[in-house]
This record gives sequence, C-alpha cells and structure tokens, in this order.
Amino acid sequence: MCEDRVVLEPSVRRLYPPSLLEWRINYTGTHMGIKLTFPDGILSIFHVGSFTRAETLAGMALALR
Repeated sequence: MCEDRVVLEPSVRRLYPPSLLEWRINYTGTHMGIKLTFPDGILSIFHVGSFTRAETLAGMALALR
C-alpha cells in the first residue's frame, strides 16, 4: 500500500499517528531520507518509507559498503 494512502486515508487504521516527518513529506511532496554516519566518518543518505525497519536500513547501509 502506498505510504501517502496510509498517512492521509481515514479508513486505514494505524497503531500510532503519523510522525512529524511523515506529515512534512506528504505536505511538501518529497521523499523521506535518513542520514547515516559510518564509524569511519562517511555520510550516506538512504531513502526510507514509513514502515522501513532498522534491520532493513542497516542491510541497505552494509550493502552500500
């Protein structure tokens, strides 16, 4: 299901309300990204969704390295 529908559609039930980041990206029409800093100081920005888990994000980061 599209993230926009989950955030904006009243018929879809969620356990928690949308975060401030979710509201801002839907308002501006942009994508969510998280900046990660690796121990060696390299910065990377990863595209994430509303339901991206930490394990998935870590896997994406390690695959990049």
